[in-house]
Amino acid sequence: MQAFLQTSLVGGKDGTRFDDVFTFVIPMVDGIQITYQLANGGTTTLNHGGQSSSAQIIKLSDDESLVGVFGRAGPQTYYKRDMINNIGFVFFNDKTDTVRTVGPFGNSNNSNEGTSFYSSNVFAFGGFAVSENALGLSGLFFYRS
Repeated sequence: MQAFLQTSLVGGKDGTRFDDVFTFVIPMVDGIQITYQLANGGTTTLNHGGQSSSAQIIKLSDDESLVGVFGRAGPQTYYKRDMINNIGFVFFNDKTDTVRTVGPFGNSNNSNEGTSFYSSNVFAFGGFAVSENALGLSGLFFYRS
């Protein structure tokens, strides 16, 4: 059995917990949607938090892997609660030996709320989310190898 580590929660605990990269951008990160490719060739998609028509889609090539997640999380003054204020992702292409960074997404009001976070070797996400668009992604933790 492979050992893994769950990181500390960043952000808050409002909403429903999920354990399972697609972000919705307003003053904070409103939601995350992850599509997994299954062993049988199919896919499954999981949504957490709100959804928006202005979402940013991040596609990975078959040669890329997620090597880091970064952002800011904590008190959000407009909504008066802890939230994921912004998030970004770092990918490594093992065919070309290149790194690609996307984001950060969120923080459209250019504030500096919350504290910085970074996690490497992420293979799964967990956290808390509220399904209402205006309340979104409360907090995240990461499963690491």
